[in-house]
This record gives sequence, C-alpha cells and structure tokens, in this order.
Amino acid sequence: MSWARTIISSLVGPTPRESAPRLDGRGLRQPRASRGKQSRFNPGQLASFLASPVTISSSKFLSLSCQATLTVKEDVTGVEFPLVQQFWESLEMFRSMGASSRSKKIAFINVKVYAMTLYLEAEKAAREFKIRDKGDFMKSGSDSDFCDVMLDGAFHKVLQIRMVRNITSEQFIDAIDRRLRSKMEFMGQLAPLEEFAEFISGQKLNKGTDLLLFWHVQGFLDVAVVPGSIDDFSKTIPGKRIESPSLSRALYELYLGEDPVIPDAKKSWAGGARLLLESTEI
Repeated sequence: MSWARTIISSLVGPTPRESAPRLDGRGLRQPRASRGKQSRFNPGQLASFLASPVTISSSKFLSLSCQATLTVKEDVTGVEFPLVQQFWESLEMFRSMGASSRSKKIAFINVKVYAMTLYLEAEKAAREFKIRDKGDFMKSGSDSDFCDVMLDGAFHKVLQIRMVRNITSEQFIDAIDRRLRSKMEFMGQLAPLEEFAEFISGQKLNKGTDLLLFWHVQGFLDVAVVPGSIDDFSKTIPGKRIESPSLSRALYELYLGEDPVIPDAKKSWAGGARLLLESTEI
C-alpha cells in the first residue's frame, strides 16, 4: 500500500476489502507481503509524516489510530500532547519526541505529579541526527548518544511540563534547587537559578497548567506558565527570558543527562530521535 493510501486509510478506516492494518513494534503498518519485516518511513517524506493522522503512545512510541488529530499520549497519566507544535518566535514546526511522567512516592503510594514531552525543531533536528550518524559520532547508537545530540544540537527545543495535580511553586522550586544548586554554584551561575526561582515563585501550578521551557539555539531560556485551556503556543508571550546558556543546559540535563530525573523520559525521547533519524536522508 502506498504512503498516501496508508494516510487516507488511517483517517477513514479500512475499506470493505481490507482488514484492519497490522502494526509493527513502532506502530507502523507492515507490508502485507512480508509481515515479518518492519516498515520504514519513505526517505524524504518527513513533511508527510508530520501531517499524517497518528496517535503516539509513549510505551511503543508510535501506534497508528483512525483519528484526525495528531497526539502523543503519556500512558500513566493519560495526558495527550500535539505531535507537532509551533512556539513563539519560531516559524518552524516542532515535533514531540515522546512523553513521560513524574511520580513521587508518598507513604508508599506513587502520586502522579506531572506529564511532559520534549519538542525539537523537526527538520533541523532530523538533519543533525543524520549528519552525526553518517560521521560516526553516534557509534554505539545508545540512548545516551541520541540524548547528547538533543542537548548539543543547533536547533530550538522546548520542554512542556503539564501538571496533573495541584502543586505549590515552592515544591517545584525546591525540587529543582536540590538538583542544581551545587552545580550552578560551582560554575558561578547561581544568579540565573535564583532568577528562575523568583519567577516561578509567583506562579500558580495548578492541575492542567503548562510550564514551557524554550531553550533557544542562541542559548537563552524563555519561561512561560500557561493555563491548561490553551493548546496553541504560537502566540504565547513568555513571562520570563533568562540570558543564561548554563541554566538552559542544566535544566535540560535534568532529563537528558547522565542522572535523569525520569529515566523513562530519556528512553522515550531517544526512541523519538531514532524515528527522526529514519525519516530523512541527506
């Protein structure tokens, strides 16, 4: 079945003459003639992929669904994020690398705190993954290799954190401060961390609220706190801009670095990066 027919079928469902599609481990339709082989995106069809109607599950990363919307679903919380998104000050489309969640154990019970996703500038990120792959900069192909590219890559990136319960700004700041204070103090960069904490301290982090951390390729960080009723961030006005590449990197290393706050997030996003790598050629 051609790429175009696959997309049409996913929108309207199987025709009377065909059974429901069988999907491979990544959620992609397998060719009818060879079910044992995994389908791959047709190289050069990144734009078509970004526009195709799919729902992504963070457990298998990609699963086809007969829905007209593009979403990334976090399995534990049930939170869904748009697969593609646009953010302020950028005309480029961003693509989610997958979703994960943060839980905290209270009295032997895991309490869900927030769900999150990582967005990258799709075309620029895909190109950089391919260049580094061809240049043998990712020899092991490990999750860490892909996460290193996401940290170092010359493209915009956005962390979207959606609260799934009411938390105080002090609780959020304390969690960040415990992880970053010694590192930032060692680098002589406590002032940006305290600037970030001061901004967050004045915010209400109620259930459904989105915290957006936009790391610009120039190094500075835009911070926005957005009510849960808003899903389009193209016209969002950030509440704070912090001119600190060190803080930007430190915050992202909390999730992509060697000792991540959410190990499953790092694994999920590495899977998304692999998918980007497979979806383009140069």
